[in-house]
Amino acid sequence: MGYRHITLAADVNMIMKEGGTLLVQSRVTDVISVSAEIAEICGRTGVELVVFSKRDTLLNYAMAALYKGEIKTLSAYERRLWRLVEESENTRPRFLIYNTPRYRLKRSDKFQGTITTLRDKPIPIFLVEDHQTNTVRAMLDMGFHIEKLDRLIEKRKSDEISCSIYGN
Repeated sequence: MGYRHITLAADVNMIMKEGGTLLVQSRVTDVISVSAEIAEICGRTGVELVVFSKRDTLLNYAMAALYKGEIKTLSAYERRLWRLVEESENTRPRFLIYNTPRYRLKRSDKFQGTITTLRDKPIPIFLVEDHQTNTVRAMLDMGFHIEKLDRLIEKRKSDEISCSIYGN
């Protein structure tokens, strides 16, 4: 297929339908600036976890690296399976959701927390508090689709099967 420079949404849609891959370029200074803004909001609200939308994978990894674990990150497309395991065993009092439109946060009856809009534009940021479940369950109850979760569930099932086979 080769490389080509594209600028229009129609071109992006065409390439994705063809099974192509997009390489998104960002200026390092922009990534650092946005990360600093998110870190400031985390400090102000007492948040230790930021959940990024699928389109913000670069920020997901940049925040984790720039803030050396002080601010944890997750993404709707999470490649780090160990992070999903870690957060499925963790109940945090609050976390941020970055760059997900409000209409995507479909609250089910299972979700018992509150979602507060911290900012609508240019990029929406929400504060999630008072949920009574682990972070991954809260995300699912709000309507997030987490790409690697099926793999995690299968791994958990196989772990349970292995444990019962060996009598543990």
